[in-house]
Amino acid sequence: MSELNEILSSNLKKSLAELNMTQRELAEKTKISYKTLSHYFTGDTKATLDNLILICKELHCTIGYLVGIEGTKNNDIQAIMDYLEANPDQIPIVKRLLDIK
Repeated sequence: MSELNEILSSNLKKSLAELNMTQRELAEKTKISYKTLSHYFTGDTKATLDNLILICKELHCTIGYLVGIEGTKNNDIQAIMDYLEANPDQIPIVKRLLDIK
């Protein structure tokens, strides 16, 4: 398990506990399959940008929080992009989600 997958797993568990929500409820709300979410919670699979957006909306948090980058600065974008294996054309989406100017 990669370090970022571990951080994501831990922060997903914390967020669910704070909201008193189950993985199954999160799956229903996000329309992400329970099996896929389960892999995120165990750290076995990287989350996609699309799925992280859906998860963040339901958990009322940022992608930066979920992947352990608090107080995100512009130079942290690359770390998130690397984790997501995202295309350069997705940088504006990530910046907007992180509210980076």
